[in-house]
Amino acid sequence: VAFEKAEGEVSDRRGDARYLKWINYNDYSEQERPTIEGQVRALASKPLISVVMPVYNTPERMLDEAIASVAEQIYDNWE
Repeated sequence: VAFEKAEGEVSDRRGDARYLKWINYNDYSEQERPTIEGQVRALASKPLISVVMPVYNTPERMLDEAIASVAEQIYDNWE
């Protein structure tokens, strides 16, 4: 879930038309997953992607969701 600071409040961007357009363009169906996994395996170069995020005073639920979202990615060369 993407959040942004707006006028002193944290708002959920799921209803933002631009975000929904991005999701529609970049999301894939489970039927497409094997094809995409094959394309990822066939990449000539797989750079290591490091995920860095602040954790001070972050609610545990949000950390769990963030970690789960990375763990669910098709591309697996990350730390």
